[in-house]
Amino acid sequence: MSLPLILIIDDNPTFRVLVAHYLEKRGYATLEAEEGRLGVELFLSEKPDAVLIDLRMPDRDGFDVLAELTEHSVEVPFIVLSGAGQIEDAIKAIRKGAWDFVIKGESVLPELDQAILKALERATFLKAQQQCLELETEEHQRIEEVLRNQLSFI
Repeated sequence: MSLPLILIIDDNPTFRVLVAHYLEKRGYATLEAEEGRLGVELFLSEKPDAVLIDLRMPDRDGFDVLAELTEHSVEVPFIVLSGAGQIEDAIKAIRKGAWDFVIKGESVLPELDQAILKALERATFLKAQQQCLELETEEHQRIEEVLRNQLSFI
């Protein structure tokens, strides 16, 4: 089984490296993107298990990146990071598809760790639930086919 892959999209190289190093020590594989366009490209090519998106970046803000990424996948957890703890930003991020919102502060690393863990658990549950629904649908289709075949002999 491979390590969960976390994509970090943040224009601050010091913060990106700090988060990547912390997450790697916690048992994750990481990818880093210094701007939104590259983050989207890496998301599409590498298919990470979760994405951390900085809200304020010079090329594209995190809201634009989040909107584009959620067009490609709603199953992947997107966690928005912000240096400012504005409730309006958190609400807007959640409405645009973020699974969580973490403020860059003194406790950002353990908060990110918990947010990622919770998001990956939720994603795993949702995938399992979807697989169960698909199996149930297939089983219903098989039963209907058997019943149709039996009724055709009557």
